[in-house]
Amino acid sequence: MQNAPVALSPVYETFDGVAPSSVWVEVAAIFSSAFSVAPYFEDEDTLAEIVEWGPDLLALGGGRLSIARCAEKAVGFALVHGLQGDDSWEGTLSSMVTTDARIKSMVSDPGNTVVVPELAVHADSRGLGIARSALASALEHCTASNVVLGVYEQAETARQMYARWGYQDLGAVLIQDGAVRMRVLSAELQGGAELQGQPG
Repeated sequence: MQNAPVALSPVYETFDGVAPSSVWVEVAAIFSSAFSVAPYFEDEDTLAEIVEWGPDLLALGGGRLSIARCAEKAVGFALVHGLQGDDSWEGTLSSMVTTDARIKSMVSDPGNTVVVPELAVHADSRGLGIARSALASALEHCTASNVVLGVYEQAETARQMYARWGYQDLGAVLIQDGAVRMRVLSAELQGGAELQGQPG
């Protein structure tokens, strides 16, 4: 009788501000695997363009890319950067300002907020806690007090995952020329401590 395969513990490789083109090719493969399937069904060629725009996001202040590898194969990644200088996210949050003190705080002090523009795990490696640990690795030395990210409204499983991690829903915005409704989620950071626990 054969034993069940044992899940390998991922090893993380981080890049601050810049990453080699070979790494972006690996990121594109993970990104396409994660978002070309349900519930997203995005075009694989469009997703592969992360090799072109991803480096610009990594180059923003506080930019960090964390790659998860199992048996040397890249299986997940987290990309983070500071809110300040990201016109798209600053505009999104500004458009949501009402009476919510959390949003007001992020807009008035963008240097104290980090954005997670992309977080993905290869379709074959889900359910192993890789997303959570990749994000924890990316936020490991972060000094900001807040983290913000967006989730497509149809991605209910992802929203539930983030809720288990302590993220709160700040509201919804329309993106991609109004074609997609995105939920904006936020959590308080203590050096990424709340993301360091057991896989979600």
